[in-house]
Amino acid sequence: MNTFIGFIVSYAAWPPAAAMFDMPYSHGQHFGIVLFFTVLSVVRGYVLRRWFNARLHKAVVALAGD
Repeated sequence: MNTFIGFIVSYAAWPPAAAMFDMPYSHGQHFGIVLFFTVLSVVRGYVLRRWFNARLHKAVVALAGD
């Protein structure tokens, strides 16, 4: 649900952002840009979650003295 809401917010925010920077775009480009950054965000979240979980696991093992 978080990703879906982020996609909708980004999709709604792109036209005003493009207008502020005077960037012409088509609706296909609009959708593609928002989709690209949504996928990038999901991948970033996955990588960070795995990285922190691995560090947490190492810390727990070190604390347990194993």
